[in-house]
Amino acid sequence: MINKQLNKSFYTSVYKNELHSSAGEPAFGESIVECEIYRYTSASNLDLKKGYYVLAKQRIIIPNNNTPSLGAVSVQNYNNYPAILNNKITLDVNNNAKVKIHDLFPKTLNSNVNISSSSHDGDSRTQIQQHTSGSSTNNINTFGVNVGGGMMLGMPMFNIGLSYSHTWGHSYNKQNSSGSNVTHQSDSNFGNSMSVKDWSSYSKLGDNNKEVSWVWGQTYPWDVLNYNYAQEGNDINLPQFIQNRMLTSNSVLPPSELSLYGLDFTTQASWFVEFEGDIVEDEILSLSHKIECYTASHGFLSSRVSASLDNSSQAKTCNFSSNPLNMSRYSLAPVEVYNADGASIVFKNDEFTYRPETEADNFKIMSANNELEVCGSGFMETMKSSLKNNAKIEIYFKVDNNISNYDLFIMHWLKDNKTPCNINWTINDEYKGSSVVNAISDLNGEDNMTKISLRNNNYSLLNSFDYLVMGLNKIELDIVPQDIPMDIVTRDLSINLGSGDDAGNTVVVSDSNADVIPSCEYTISSITIR
Repeated sequence: MINKQLNKSFYTSVYKNELHSSAGEPAFGESIVECEIYRYTSASNLDLKKGYYVLAKQRIIIPNNNTPSLGAVSVQNYNNYPAILNNKITLDVNNNAKVKIHDLFPKTLNSNVNISSSSHDGDSRTQIQQHTSGSSTNNINTFGVNVGGGMMLGMPMFNIGLSYSHTWGHSYNKQNSSGSNVTHQSDSNFGNSMSVKDWSSYSKLGDNNKEVSWVWGQTYPWDVLNYNYAQEGNDINLPQFIQNRMLTSNSVLPPSELSLYGLDFTTQASWFVEFEGDIVEDEILSLSHKIECYTASHGFLSSRVSASLDNSSQAKTCNFSSNPLNMSRYSLAPVEVYNADGASIVFKNDEFTYRPETEADNFKIMSANNELEVCGSGFMETMKSSLKNNAKIEIYFKVDNNISNYDLFIMHWLKDNKTPCNINWTINDEYKGSSVVNAISDLNGEDNMTKISLRNNNYSLLNSFDYLVMGLNKIELDIVPQDIPMDIVTRDLSINLGSGDDAGNTVVVSDSNADVIPSCEYTISSITIR
């Protein structure tokens, strides 16, 4: 499953390049590339695999520097307008990765390009406390008089009646209600569509799935991909029906609007990258690009259209590459502020990307929720260290807000407390500090936890601070034993000479014995950011 978080910039490398065919020549265009990297876990075929999903989008802009003026003009020739564009992307990954192409865009396009994305991220917190109480009293008196009259056997008749009622009532009510609701909603939508007028595009794959390319060409009024046969030099012999499209009376018609005013194309490719063998170093990705632009010209010559097209040696060509991209770091998800447990690595439980065997080996490990990366050296497989080989740890994580407070928790201990050690920490290459470790392993773990505050936004206090940045953060830990006082390293032995001429004299002998210094064994158990 690939989890595309809302803010894709946390996973994206963007690089822009001006397109130069050779050094010193003016640029003939511009390229903008966005490369997104996501980590995923697949359980297909009942086999658990971990890998990366790579999505590369490239926008190529090539203007026509010979665009004629707007309004009424008299033009007999259209020279050096872009007619063919060839774009190739090559993916390169170390550690003998297996690469599978996932999707291409566009595949085959004759004519229509929109690339759209929409996202929504919403949080709502509702808490209701309602108290209602009341009472009512009523006292009602009702009187009535009924009078009736008539004739009976010629004699007048009268009827008089009285009525009375009394009502008394009292009511009381009390109601308490409370409730709370917390919701988090996020969604992402990505869509691609493209509309190209009078141009076509065709994609193709290399043999190893690592290379993809697109060929773009004008199709109307002159289909430069099909009608490109040159009898001599660069002169193209156009069929008569093509010439008829390009002529009216004694004037020549322009090329397509894209050729006339410049190109602006977008392509996209995605891959699955998996590692079937052992990973022995950081997973590094690089993208190589090759862009070729062929220009064409046509004009009116003796009642016919003369046309020319660049050959492969004349095409403007530019080659460039991305910087090496650390896939595990780009794919890190931001530490989830809604998770009370934060992001945590327990070294004996979580799976190492590559595990140390001796203190001279490097190691790397990722948290199960892909929010924390820890790497370093100077430790054995059990994450124990004698601190003789510069034990170092680097912690990488991402933060997607500047409001929540964060702390670093380290569970660690010493074999004995005779030789304490210092944790010298540096946050984002700027903020420095030190903590002391002098506790042995405790069953309750209370004395084995070191807390380093990374952000405290309580501005009512004088010591509020913020060591973090939006995006990727780095914490470096150097674990070193504390300096040993010289009176421990050098021991003075007083020897009393009790016989002979030297009786009663004392000789002081200095004994520097390495056994006097207690051995140091440091163990780290877990690292948590929350």
